[in-house]
This record gives sequence, C-alpha cells and structure tokens, in this order.
Amino acid sequence: MSIFITSQIVIFGTNTVFSRWVDAYGLPGETSTIPDIYMPFEAGSNMGIWGKTVSTLSVLTFHLLKTVFTHPYLESMAKEYLGMDDMPSLSEIEANTSLILMNSHFSEELPRSLPPLVIPVGGMHCQESDGAIPQVSAKLKKVINFKIWGQFQFMNGFFS
Repeated sequence: MSIFITSQIVIFGTNTVFSRWVDAYGLPGETSTIPDIYMPFEAGSNMGIWGKTVSTLSVLTFHLLKTVFTHPYLESMAKEYLGMDDMPSLSEIEANTSLILMNSHFSEELPRSLPPLVIPVGGMHCQESDGAIPQVSAKLKKVINFKIWGQFQFMNGFFS
C-alpha cells in the first residue's frame, strides 16, 4: 500500500533477526559468530568450520530462493490479479524500509550488529500491574481445563 501513497514502510518483527533479513534490509551477515535460527547449532557454541559454512549457505540459499522463486511469483500475482503493472520490484520495496521494530531485547540475544533502522523493543507490550488478577472467561476456562492437554500455551505473533 505504501507504494501508492508514497509513505514510509515500518515493520514490526515479532521475533529476532532471521537470516532472510540480511540482504533485504542491509543487516550484516554474521554467519561466523551467530548460527542460523533454522540450523541445529546451539547459540553461543563454537560452530566450527561446518557450522559456519552451513550458516553462510543458509543466507545465500534464502537470497537465491527469494530472488529466483518467491519475489517473481508474488510480483506476477500482483500484476495479474491486482492490476499493479507499474509496481516496483519487491526487492526495491524491501530496500526502502524505514524502520524495523524488533520484538527482542539485547539481554536475550547473542551479540549482534544492528543498523540504525532496526530497534529492539522487547517488552514494549508489558505494563505495570495494578495488583488485580485478570479474570478468565468461562469459555476460555473450559478450554484450558480440558483434561486432554498436559499444558496450554498462548502464542501471540507469527513468522513473517
């Protein structure tokens, strides 16, 4: 929508920095020190040459998939079904992102370099309690107390 009204693009990232963000938003690819979130390497461990290679190839693979498959497919859909023939490329739209609010905090992250457009805002949703315990609706209480589950977890957010 921002391409039609020439507004700034602001992204609220519900998670930490992903390897597919590296080339899209100008983030440094720190593949030798920070393992890719999708790979089976523990954060903060010595990845060795194999882990560093896999992390680097992961970033390159996401770039290849995006530029060869995903963006051309989405651009053709926008032109065919939405009539957006004069739309700039998705790579150009990504490159013009002005601000990324990342729901993370440096205390729970590995040390990483973030450009000025990425601002960690972890805990922004938290508020000081007034001491009252919030009441749960009867319908939600029925779902939570259903005996088939061992535990119940609410998740707010999704992969973008």
